[in-house]
Amino acid sequence: MKIKTLFQSLRENELINTSLLTGIGTVIAQVSGVVIMKIVALTFGASGVALISQFVDFVTLSTSVASGGIQQGVVKYTAQYKQDDSLLLKVLSSSLRVTIISATVIGIIIYYFAVEISSKLFQTNEYTYIIQIFAFNCIFFALNTLLVRILNGIGNIKKLVIINITSSLLTLVLVVLLLRHSGFPGALMALSVTQSIVFLIALRYTISLKLYNKVALFKRIDMQVTLKLLAFTAMGICTLVLGPLVNIGIRNYLAENISIGDAGIWSGMIKLSNSYLSIVTITLSYYYLPKLSSISGHEMIRLEIFQGQKTVLPLLAMALLLLYRYRLELIFLVYSEEFARMERFFLPQLLGDFIKIASFFLSYLLIAKAKAKMYILLSVVFAIITYFLTIFMAERYGAIGAVYAHPVIYSVYLVTLVYSLREYVFAR
Repeated sequence: MKIKTLFQSLRENELINTSLLTGIGTVIAQVSGVVIMKIVALTFGASGVALISQFVDFVTLSTSVASGGIQQGVVKYTAQYKQDDSLLLKVLSSSLRVTIISATVIGIIIYYFAVEISSKLFQTNEYTYIIQIFAFNCIFFALNTLLVRILNGIGNIKKLVIINITSSLLTLVLVVLLLRHSGFPGALMALSVTQSIVFLIALRYTISLKLYNKVALFKRIDMQVTLKLLAFTAMGICTLVLGPLVNIGIRNYLAENISIGDAGIWSGMIKLSNSYLSIVTITLSYYYLPKLSSISGHEMIRLEIFQGQKTVLPLLAMALLLLYRYRLELIFLVYSEEFARMERFFLPQLLGDFIKIASFFLSYLLIAKAKAKMYILLSVVFAIITYFLTIFMAERYGAIGAVYAHPVIYSVYLVTLVYSLREYVFAR
């Protein structure tokens, strides 16, 4: 009887249901990403993985800035106003204007500085034309991100999953085809254009929901709502720009001061970490941000957070133990024998990943409640700490030192969040 009750409880758990639904798309997305990295590792070795990772981080960083940094604000206010057609239209209209203006400006800047960007990312200007192609496509990357966030805010998880699956499979197919045709530049080319195609699919799904009058969408803009969205710009940039920027800096340091091979192995570990954690982080993004935005009361929020932690963290701990047990098999499956010394990276990485997810339950609260100053301060301070502590550890212990810093940084981050949000954490 207890087992039956447990299964019934799990079926009715909204977080579990969201996790299962997003998990399908996430697994396909990560398997596609792993296959791409496997092909790159076998074809170009650890140095190829390092360079591909550089470009992926650059695309992520650029798309975030091109979106105006308002992605989380779009989720928050779409979720908050989805029952009010008038306010929802204001949010959609304002966010569209901000995205188009921002993406156009960023695209022009990237095109103008394409030579310098190529030299910084790849230590050669040979790939300048790739950067220029991405500059033209930047607006479609940003618009696709906007449409996905709108679907996130209204809670249409099924369409989100379909878009994610389409994006992942399309990227995989294009990378394989263009890599075979043009080698390494072909893989970069595929990563530069895929989201432009996915944008058309996302647009079709969003239009089919009939959320707005298309004419009014382009005619109306509300400055009050626009200012609310722009308040998330700095927060959004901190969320999605600082991480890739720090990674690019660390990867450059490892490549220049240790070896590009070590930079590739470190990048491979980060890619694996992002892959298995994405099932959790995407669920938190799709479920917790709209949920925390829509509820009020310190005690209710505390209960929501701790309920999520009780559900997710034990399952995460078991999954991480399995990953550690089969770490060598995983390395050879995903990469190649050249990456065998990545085995030593697993223990500190997995420990840091567990603490990282525990802290994310609280960091999403800062976004949901628009605590911009606190969020920006913590993001900037810990980005600086992450960069310099990682470099400090790498100088003393080599590439693995970059991983040793990971659990230390997130332990301090978690303690800082608990103290900063004590009014929620200890609410009664």
